[in-house]
Amino acid sequence: MTIIINSKSYNVTMGATLAEALQSVLGTIEGMAAAVNGIVVPRGTWATHVLNEGDDIILIKAAYGG
Repeated sequence: MTIIINSKSYNVTMGATLAEALQSVLGTIEGMAAAVNGIVVPRGTWATHVLNEGDDIILIKAAYGG
């Protein structure tokens, strides 16, 4: 199925969870926050949050500095 992550389309396995999809596409999921279709998904639920065709995911990566 196709999902969108930060305005780019990616193909992932049908029924993939948010954690599985991000791990597959990015290789790491450390230090990030995510929203699916405009709704923030708590990090503790990424492993059970099942994605659907066309879901729009926004990722924000934590950065240090000032």
